[in-house]
Amino acid sequence: MRSKIAFAGAALACLSAAPALAGSVSFVSATGDDTRNCATPATACRTFQRAHDATSPHGEIIALTPGDYGLLRITKSISVTGVEGVGIFGGAGSSDQIKIAAGASDVVYLTGLTLEGAGAGAGIVVDSAAAVTIRKCAVSNIASSRFYGIFMGGFDRTLIEDTSVSNGNDNIAMFGGRALVHRVISTNAKDVAIVSRGALTIAETSASGSSDGISRSAPIFMTRSAVTGNRFSGVLGDVTSAGDNLIRGNGTDVSGTVTNIGRQ
Repeated sequence: MRSKIAFAGAALACLSAAPALAGSVSFVSATGDDTRNCATPATACRTFQRAHDATSPHGEIIALTPGDYGLLRITKSISVTGVEGVGIFGGAGSSDQIKIAAGASDVVYLTGLTLEGAGAGAGIVVDSAAAVTIRKCAVSNIASSRFYGIFMGGFDRTLIEDTSVSNGNDNIAMFGGRALVHRVISTNAKDVAIVSRGALTIAETSASGSSDGISRSAPIFMTRSAVTGNRFSGVLGDVTSAGDNLIRGNGTDVSGTVTNIGRQ
């Protein structure tokens, strides 16, 4: 059991480290122009996609000013860094706002982005990558009842940290791989605040105000978290707990087994 719990610390240390960027840096701004080369603040582009396509693998996209920078498809190792007010607002047709379809060894970092109202698509969809870090982001008001705030496919590692997700169908959905959800607020999902089909560690996180708080069919380890005010189940499935979680005020607090192991 100690080796499983230790995964949380190892994952956090690995994924939360600042990326070592060896490629180019591209810039976007609200006054940018996609006919430019994106290489300097003076020649900033207008959209994330143009900047992505102009950036070499392991490079970085930096948003200089608040604004809506359009839908983004990521196909390589890259870091996207925003400031307050930077994001993607609304969507186009059934398109997801950010779709990650990178290679098996690629690493992606998303920091400081706001995604709101994705039309008929999802907020962030990760189809493939070696590892993805989502930090200091806000995902809300996914308009379609069929889609997710953040969807993680069956790839290797994900860290979601210091992030809020609200008003999706399933706010955070994990279908394989390993993930750490750390200091996250997930609330007001139409269905489930956090649903897991992979190995998931939840720390210092709140899942509330949804149909179900946490639903799982694979191992979940939980510490210093709150699951409250969900209409049907707080925790649906089996959870290994450090014994310091609050699961109260749900339709049924636990539909499964919570195994308290105490702090190790």
